[in-house]
Amino acid sequence: MADVELSHSAQSVPDPAPVAEDAEAEEADLPPQDAELSAFLAWLSLLSLSPPNTPSPTLTSLTDGTLLLSLLSRASTTHFPLPARQLSPSDPWPLRLTQLKALYRRVAQWYAERSDTLLGLGEKDGSGEEWVPSLQLLVDTSSPSPSLAEREREVLKLLRLVVGVAVQGEEKEEAVGAIRELRTDQQTLMMRAIERVMAAFPPRAEGAAEDADTSMMTDDDHYYSLQSARSRLQSENTQLHSALQALQVQVDQLQTQASDLQAEKDDALQTARELRAQAEERRGREVEAGLRGEIERLKDTLRTSEDTISSLEGQVQRQERDLSDISRRALELQEKADSAGRLKDQVDELRHAAERAQKNENVIEKYKRKLEETADLRRQVKTLTEQNTQLVNTNSQLEAQSSKSANVKPLLDAYKQQISELESKASARAAEVEGLRVKLEEERRARVELDRLREQERREAEGYAERVRELESGMRVKLREGWGGEEPLSPGLGLGEAHETEGEALTLDDALSGTTMTDLKLRIRALERELLDAQQENGTASRVLVLENLLEDANRLKARYEKEYLAAHREALVLRREVEEIRAGKGGAESGEMVIAVRKRLNELVEELDGTKKSLEEKGVELDSVLRELTVAKSDLNLVNKDQLEILASLRASVSSDNAGLSAELDRLKQVERELREKNRMQMEQVNGLLMEKIELQGEGIGQREAMLKRERDIGDLRASIAGKDLPEETKRRLIDLADENARLKEEIKLERQKLVKARQFIKDQDELFSKQHAGKVDPGTFTEAEKAYKSQIGTLEDKIALLTRTIKENAAAYDREKQQLQSSFRVLGSQQRQTQLRTAASRTGTRLQPQSWLAQQREHTDDGQPLPLRVERLVIPRPLRMGWNLTTHSMPARNVGRAIEYLAYTYTRHLL
Repeated sequence: MADVELSHSAQSVPDPAPVAEDAEAEEADLPPQDAELSAFLAWLSLLSLSPPNTPSPTLTSLTDGTLLLSLLSRASTTHFPLPARQLSPSDPWPLRLTQLKALYRRVAQWYAERSDTLLGLGEKDGSGEEWVPSLQLLVDTSSPSPSLAEREREVLKLLRLVVGVAVQGEEKEEAVGAIRELRTDQQTLMMRAIERVMAAFPPRAEGAAEDADTSMMTDDDHYYSLQSARSRLQSENTQLHSALQALQVQVDQLQTQASDLQAEKDDALQTARELRAQAEERRGREVEAGLRGEIERLKDTLRTSEDTISSLEGQVQRQERDLSDISRRALELQEKADSAGRLKDQVDELRHAAERAQKNENVIEKYKRKLEETADLRRQVKTLTEQNTQLVNTNSQLEAQSSKSANVKPLLDAYKQQISELESKASARAAEVEGLRVKLEEERRARVELDRLREQERREAEGYAERVRELESGMRVKLREGWGGEEPLSPGLGLGEAHETEGEALTLDDALSGTTMTDLKLRIRALERELLDAQQENGTASRVLVLENLLEDANRLKARYEKEYLAAHREALVLRREVEEIRAGKGGAESGEMVIAVRKRLNELVEELDGTKKSLEEKGVELDSVLRELTVAKSDLNLVNKDQLEILASLRASVSSDNAGLSAELDRLKQVERELREKNRMQMEQVNGLLMEKIELQGEGIGQREAMLKRERDIGDLRASIAGKDLPEETKRRLIDLADENARLKEEIKLERQKLVKARQFIKDQDELFSKQHAGKVDPGTFTEAEKAYKSQIGTLEDKIALLTRTIKENAAAYDREKQQLQSSFRVLGSQQRQTQLRTAASRTGTRLQPQSWLAQQREHTDDGQPLPLRVERLVIPRPLRMGWNLTTHSMPARNVGRAIEYLAYTYTRHLL
């Protein structure tokens, strides 16, 4: 089968040159390592061993053996099965080294089955080339980093063996096809590598005697067959010896590793013993027997101090009862001052005792005195609780007042709504009045024009009548003068007709010829008809006359409109001046008085608000001073006089010094805790290193177990093959010795494994023991519970103080809001009262109520009753007006309405000017 496969590969691969003749030439013409490595990487990339969209293979990607295993599994799935879990270059190097070792063992087994030459550790072939790669240089990152050339040399050794398997395996057509796709220089490099592998590991030759018929064999043939069998057995024996030597080397390595583990175990035990000795020494430092006696003595001293303090408390209570009588207070204070001197001596003695106790650095006593400090905090908490109760009562009273004011608020809102409705109605009425006033002005102007026309016509009629009278008188004189020789007038001649005829250049003869007024009128109408006919006949002249008359009428209307415009402009200027005078307070008596009254009321309200704020601040200051005095009085009542205050100050100073000592002790304990944590971390690092070595040993054990199983199978096959043949006694004895040696080695391996298991168990026990010792190293009864209780009490007190502070701030904010609401209510009620007074005064006098609001006044002065257009690009509102004004919706609380209206009136006036 091997011959068939090799012949097939010979057909696929180009015929190489003879190896024996050109061995020295090939050694001289070896290509550089990087060129050969690049050829191998290009060949691996063409085989599509990695998933799609994966980078091309590199030197780093070959260090885990996954890519080479996938290639070899194509060549032979029985010899190179894929592992259940594929590794990557990012995995720990011990795992990758184990996988590379397993890969190399399978490659060596493959070559051992197909060639007489074995791959041994450090062995070289006939040309002097070494075929065993140093896998440690490829994956070990903990040792000093090897050079790139060394890593490339070791990788090339492994790749040459792999390519030799690939071109002789099941999928050799694919491997050879990938080589043919390479460049010419790369193909040359690959072929030289294959030739060196084929030359170093030639295929095993099978004798023809096994295939021939045994019946045709002669004695010489039988002799030669025995000789060949003997030579084959000798070669197998040599192989077994070499395998035994390899096993011996591996056993030596295992023993060396076991000794290293034993040494590390001894080091760990020594470290544990040292830690235990340090813990015992640390515990021995605390002399418990002497401290217990000292604790009992200090407890007695503490009891004596407590009795003294209780007696002092009784005296303080008696003194509190005696404070009611002021006349005897001086004598009692003098007596108590004398007793305070004695108490001061006692306190000095207690302070000396406390200092002596402090020198002992007893942790339990210090924490007990630390807890005694909380009595002061309890008194403070009690005082704060009483203050909080008072504030809660005050808050409840203010809430009751706020609820009362809240009951008034709906009524105020209703009044506000009514005021807004009335203002809207008043503005509508003002608009109507303004429209009627404009119409009245137009009617007045029309009436004046009619009166003027009527007066003009009357004057013209009077002139005409005067002229008629003059004509009639003149005609009578002439008639009286001419009655002597002339014909009398006809009785139908009228004076008016005479006047008309005179205006048309009639002569006296015509007048005396009997022409009457009726005749004259008829003649006038006839002349008008003739004039009309003439005008119709002569259209151009009449059109010119008409245009001239229209031009005259247009000029006359233009002049009249100019006069009216000038008059209206003068009236507008006068009205504007009056508006400015009203705004400036220089108008009429009524408007001036109204503005003055409003401003006076506004000033009064502002002064009242300032006075209220000032009084409120004074009350707050007085309240704070009273609270401080109350606190001082309580502290004075507790300690009565100055001597006892000094005693209290000295006690507080001693407690603060104790606090500083406890803080230093706590810092020291924290430092010790950090040191212990650092030691624990170092020990955990040592344990992790032992675990990594355990993983490495497990991997090597698995590989050794597989090799042993394979060798057992080989030995079993060998025994089965030679069971029916007669062997020399020496050969049988050597085989038996080898079997016994193998069994002995198995027992030694078993013992080493048991020792390894015991070492692991011992490491686990030591780890648990160390954890327990570290957990119980600090007695929780010494200071942990006291520290926790103290911290919990401090946290509770801080929470209470924060709650009281937040409550005081909320109450102050609520008081401010209620104060502002009350002030706004006062303003609204004042404005309503003022409106009521103005309406009452207007109804009594019967005069029209003038608009009081600024917007209504502006509507009053417009022509069409609509508000004046106002566009303020940027309105800067003072800080007092910005409180509570939402600029987005332009809504404002009632308390700022008056001040806002005043400021907006001032701003709009400046805008108009």
